[in-house]
Amino acid sequence: MAKKRKKLKPAEKRVIVEEAGNKCANPGCSNWRVHIHHIKHWAVYESNDPSILIAVCPSCHDAIHHGQLKITDETLYAWKGIERPSRPETTHIFVEASEDIKLLTGTIALSTSNERATVFKLSENCELSFRILDNDINLLNISISSLDGNIVLSVIDNYVKVRDSRLVTFEQVPGHVSIKARSVTHFLPERFLKMMQQEQPSYAKDGSIILLDLEVLKPGLVRVKGCWADEDVAAIITNESLSFLHDGLKKPLSLIGHGEKSVLRFTGSVTGEMFGLKPNESNK
Repeated sequence: MAKKRKKLKPAEKRVIVEEAGNKCANPGCSNWRVHIHHIKHWAVYESNDPSILIAVCPSCHDAIHHGQLKITDETLYAWKGIERPSRPETTHIFVEASEDIKLLTGTIALSTSNERATVFKLSENCELSFRILDNDINLLNISISSLDGNIVLSVIDNYVKVRDSRLVTFEQVPGHVSIKARSVTHFLPERFLKMMQQEQPSYAKDGSIILLDLEVLKPGLVRVKGCWADEDVAAIITNESLSFLHDGLKKPLSLIGHGEKSVLRFTGSVTGEMFGLKPNESNK
């Protein structure tokens, strides 16, 4: 008679998960929710020796047992042997391909007839842009810095990297990542905060702000929210609007539409003056 499987203690499971980098051990998978898989099957070896345990996500776990493309024990041991040094929190946002590519920013959708569109660029370390690959692949490129000019997070072709986790919280599920600032003062001048709250009273009322939120809604369509700012200018995207702020304005310059069907299409060169930003700034 086979023995009843002994459950792993939380501390034992944590060691296996940390060994995998707190994600699926598959280096080709970005899922963070994991199962503990016995490389040497419990039914045969009846062992919870850590050397034969590996953390894999439910999808990879199913593929190990039932996948048409076999994942061998040798592959699993190779994954287990990967050295994963401490590094910033990272994930990848997969956007299903579509010829209808748009960013939903508040209640305005942005599209382009070009291969690339820069929505805005406040500084070298503070911008929002996207590009279209092979007519149907949506790739976002984003950088957000603190007010001292240091990059806190970046998105490079949908690959999200938090560079300073001391200043933010990081949450994710497949297709949705949310990064919040622990303190508003590191990312948004107080006068701009007050300006936003005049128009949207609930903005940052709990003392934190959404620094970046990316959510895939449909093939090709990503909803973007966030806060980009330096001492002179800011761009803030909430559920309600895409807003630009600078000292020459008494209130935010906000673009408001009716959702996905309200489309602002980039057909050529766009300058920052269009949004009341720095006169010499150019977006394409």
